[in-house]
Amino acid sequence: MACWVCCLRWGGLLDDEDGQFLFAFAFKLRPCSIMHAELWGILVGMFLVPFSERGLRQHSTESEENTVNQFLTLATAMSSSIKLYDVFISFRGEDTRRNFTSHLHTALTEASIWTYTDDYLSKGHEVWPALCSAIENSHIAIVVFSRNYATSKWCLKELVKILECRKSRRLVVIPVFYRVDPSHIRKQTGSYGEAFAKHERGMHEKGNNNEEDVEKQVSGWKDALAEAANISGWDSSSRDYKNDSQLIKKIVKDVSEKRNLMSPYELEEEEDLIN
Repeated sequence: MACWVCCLRWGGLLDDEDGQFLFAFAFKLRPCSIMHAELWGILVGMFLVPFSERGLRQHSTESEENTVNQFLTLATAMSSSIKLYDVFISFRGEDTRRNFTSHLHTALTEASIWTYTDDYLSKGHEVWPALCSAIENSHIAIVVFSRNYATSKWCLKELVKILECRKSRRLVVIPVFYRVDPSHIRKQTGSYGEAFAKHERGMHEKGNNNEEDVEKQVSGWKDALAEAANISGWDSSSRDYKNDSQLIKKIVKDVSEKRNLMSPYELEEEEDLIN
């Protein structure tokens, strides 16, 4: 059986043991990794075999049947990890939308990395549920920390959600410290300290939140920033690259490598099935 993968389709050709053509099939597929698409093609091809007009010769040994059954188990388990996006980008629009983040998004897209930004939000859609769904349906989250990232409550809420998914959904998080000192994020000093002071004043002035609620929410945001700042990431001030273009190339390479290694943890437990 041969399989092919292109944009949003998968399919295959089935031959019998003598190499004679049996039938072909093709289906639409939502965005996913090439490996998942190939597995889906093989899996569906196997299910279609019994319905072919000529069929395939019956397996002659119990071991061959077990091999097929084990492969189907592995393919089915891996298919459950298919997500809609490769990457979700969290960023402060007023800082980086028209420069760094825009260039990063373009570079990821050109590398065939399916990437979500809030530009995809449609008019009339509820913003927060849509963002939560996009985060949950991504393999990797890139958090672009910039000077004014913490001034946005939306950004802080996204970050908390991203880190929750890092624990519960094995979301890979890649922080990018864009023209900002990582220690300011970790300790909430500098522009980040100023942003939190403004948040706390504003929340108290509204009078809709009691002291305990305000403290809990602010504490959650601070913990999220400290946690994210301690994750290995990319610093635009590093001497390893001379400009944003070089930094973006390194990030795209990093994302590509991580995306291609998305499934080893799934394979570890099933490794004996393919040996």
